Amino acid sequence: MLIICWRRFLRKICVFEKPGLAEADSRSRGRAWLALALCLLLLLMFPSCVPGYKSQPKGWSGPVVAGEMLYTGTRKAEVKAVDLSTLRVRWKFGEGLEAIYAAPKVSEGTVYVGAYNGKLYALDAEKGWQKWAHSTGGPIVGGPEVAEGKVFFGSSDGKLYALEAEGGKLVWEFEAGGKIWCTPAVDRERIYFGSLNHHFYALDLNTGRLIWEEEFRAAVVSSPAVDGDKVYVGTLEGELHALDCRSGRAVWSFKAGNWFWSRPLVEEGLVYV
Repeated sequence: MLIICWRRFLRKICVFEKPGLAEADSRSRGRAWLALALCLLLLLMFPSCVPGYKSQPKGWSGPVVAGEMLYTGTRKAEVKAVDLSTLRVRWKFGEGLEAIYAAPKVSEGTVYVGAYNGKLYALDAEKGWQKWAHSTGGPIVGGPEVAEGKVFFGSSDGKLYALEAEGGKLVWEFEAGGKIWCTPAVDRERIYFGSLNHHFYALDLNTGRLIWEEEFRAAVVSSPAVDGDKVYVGTLEGELHALDCRSGRAVWSFKAGNWFWSRPLVEEGLVYV
């Protein structure tokens, strides 16, 4: 579309040579060169307008601190471990990850991180070598959660996965029917997560059995937060919902002026979003 528009623009401001006609005057030539320069500048600013161009995801992973180390994903699709006492990079890992959007999860000497290439990686927290990786059918945008010896995460293939944290063996998977971009939340019995299909789910932590689900008016990309007997989650409609953990019953909702993407923070009876 951009190229077509610029062709029309050039026809209007430029004088082209034709057999038997004199050369275009210097003013027309100047306009032609100016138009060409502007066209090239726009193509540099908006490369997605170039036919065949494929955009490269960048990611925006947050950091996590464990002991004296900080772990984070970078815009170069690398996982980095930084020693907080010296601020030096102790190790980095990045082999075709494409992009990292969510913060890693650190548990029992292992760093778990989901990548846009559709794989969840388990890395040694001390040295950064790969312990195992599990492939899914779509990009991973949300982060993993670890509980009861298992690591839980969602994928853009519409499934929530439960793997053995030690070796990465599949324990169970649940088909949600829509892309899962959030980081799930857990309590002692259940795991909670939302999907782009507007649904919010509570599953049995050990078996993956569906306990209840609620349908909202918009997609759920916000990671939920559990506090006591309530789970809190926002939607892209700009609504924050408080649900009963056991039944999924709506306790209250709040309408904001924009969408919710991040996880709510619950502290001393207040919910910050």
